[in-house]
Amino acid sequence: MAEIDRVRKLYERYIEIFPENPKPWIKWGEWEKSIDELERYRAIFDLAINNTIISMPETVWKAYIDNEVSLNEYGLARNLYERLL
Repeated sequence: MAEIDRVRKLYERYIEIFPENPKPWIKWGEWEKSIDELERYRAIFDLAINNTIISMPETVWKAYIDNEVSLNEYGLARNLYERLL
């Protein structure tokens, strides 16, 4: 558990320093998904897509939709796509 908290702190710090970079947002969300923290994964991606200063927001949207499809959450993926449009 301590290692998970340390990884989260690293991602938080990375995003504090570079909030406009989409890569740490995506990697952090995917990491949370990989440890079955789906609420955190979705919260991170939601924060990222609502971040107005992020460069290339389309990469975050695509990663979020692709991750939902990989979880077989087609309804959620469809809702995300509709929000994007």
